[in-house]
Amino acid sequence: MAETLFFEDKIIRLFPGETLLAALRRSGIPLAASCGGKNRCGACRIRLLSGSFLHDGKPLEISPETPADLNACALRQISAVGKAAYLPREDALCRCDLELPPLPSFPTYRRGTFIALDLGSTNVAAAIIQNGKICRCAETPNRQSRFGSNVIDRIAFAALPENFKRLREALIRETVLPLLDKLLTPDLPVERITACGNTAMSCFFAGIDPAPLGQAPFELGKVSFDLTAQAAGLDRFAPDLPVKCVPHLCSFIGGDVLAGISVTDFGSPQNIELYLDIGTNCEMILNKKGTFYALSAAAGPAFERNGSVHGAIRHLDFRENAWQLFPNAPSGTRLCGTALNDLLCEAHKAGFLDNFGRWIKAPGLPENLIPSEEELSELVTAKAAISSGLRLLFRKADISAAEISKVYLAGTFAFHLDISRAVYTGLLPDLPENRFLKTGNAALAGAAARTLFPETVQKTEPLENNIIHINPAEEPDCMHFFASAMKITK
Repeated sequence: MAETLFFEDKIIRLFPGETLLAALRRSGIPLAASCGGKNRCGACRIRLLSGSFLHDGKPLEISPETPADLNACALRQISAVGKAAYLPREDALCRCDLELPPLPSFPTYRRGTFIALDLGSTNVAAAIIQNGKICRCAETPNRQSRFGSNVIDRIAFAALPENFKRLREALIRETVLPLLDKLLTPDLPVERITACGNTAMSCFFAGIDPAPLGQAPFELGKVSFDLTAQAAGLDRFAPDLPVKCVPHLCSFIGGDVLAGISVTDFGSPQNIELYLDIGTNCEMILNKKGTFYALSAAAGPAFERNGSVHGAIRHLDFRENAWQLFPNAPSGTRLCGTALNDLLCEAHKAGFLDNFGRWIKAPGLPENLIPSEEELSELVTAKAAISSGLRLLFRKADISAAEISKVYLAGTFAFHLDISRAVYTGLLPDLPENRFLKTGNAALAGAAARTLFPETVQKTEPLENNIIHINPAEEPDCMHFFASAMKITK
């Protein structure tokens, strides 16, 4: 008789020997598993409520009095009936130490209390603005992640109307509203909300079907992101409260980029400069003396598979035949994306990795911190997608990397990235370190600035009206550039 698993509101029949991850995915429950189901990343963790299971081959008895949170990829059910559920939302995952660039200075500003939102694929951040200044801000994981680690997977999952509804509720009811509850007092009147995100995330927030982004020619067209709190599902506010999403520039170049540029000096007609937002979808804008070129590279979640830089090992170094971890965390702690890039660089220099990121010999790290060959391949592939995208961008603008006077690096991942090691691995262009400027979460600061200062919107109008979008799939040398970038370049 087949085993039965009760998961939330679904009844799942299990095949003999099937892992819970495989059974849940087969039944339409989209648990992430960016490590390939190898019990490494923790993305498929669920809560067992009752039943008998094998965990990594060892028997495990679960009762309502003794629930357990474990990775679904390492679990097999051996009792006739079992019960499990998603992990409950953990408030402890909300963090407030965000790195934000300063807001621009203008003589006048809108008075009152405003909210800015940065709708990231991995994390969602919010800021409360009062008296022209950001007074409180915080960030929490995007609860959409269980439906896919990147927006392409979520767009595909949203093809059915009921799935689109689930994704939108995960974003608004499970992520945005609980985050705002931590930042706002119940009686605080809010004048306006401004949100920004990549194009797909803005669509989910505004209730717009993102399907065109998943189908050739991958163009959304002109849509309105002007809403009310009622239309956005933000039921803690007055129904007619204005809610505005920063418009996208083109296809996969979203409002988060436009907002971020608002709080930088990017865009001078005298300069050649690059704005780079590294994530699962790497968005890049090149300014060639007032002419703007845009390209997005699908890097995937390899550098984000172990979560953010917070609560993980951020950096590692190899000196005098020994590894040093920063911070010096317990052995069970994971390597986040910035540390994984350090590992590619340091292990290659020390002769542990070949030019294509394959292990030559054991690196001497704790076993749980050593990426598999498959995981290393994903890292090199993600790096190659970004590197080849930059090469296409430079060719289209007819410039060399050496002509770029400044590179603006946006986002939390880039803020903690070791520049010299990222240049070594080819993740960043080969430029002197003093040409790179880390902005932190420029998107959130930009959404706040566009709320407060009308002049901020005017600042980006030249970019919006003078942009050349490059589709890598249409470039004849795209695959050649990608293949040549599939190695550690130094």
